[in-house]
Amino acid sequence: MRTNPLRNKLQQGQPVYGAWVTLEDPGVTEAFATSGVDWVVIEMEHGALDWNQPIHNAQMMYQALRLRGVDTQLVVYPDVHHSGWDESSSKDFYTRVIDWFDRYIKSEE
Repeated sequence: MRTNPLRNKLQQGQPVYGAWVTLEDPGVTEAFATSGVDWVVIEMEHGALDWNQPIHNAQMMYQALRLRGVDTQLVVYPDVHHSGWDESSSKDFYTRVIDWFDRYIKSEE
């Protein structure tokens, strides 16, 4: 079974460090991924039809993390704009967030 260093540090009461990346620059994402932080979140929860944050920016950041061996996901909601998410997309997004916490943070029982 694969160990979870983030969960282990939290259970041992050790500090954990991370980055919340909102810049549309794969170089920034890659720099954080290789800096020794315990976690990196890329906040680009926008849709494929988003004119404000084009999808190729998220794809480049995703690729930068994958090339560094970081466990990551890219989820694209094809019919969603920058705002006005439909109910099914919102439900899927929040389910994924909860699943992430269950996988990486929640203690094993």
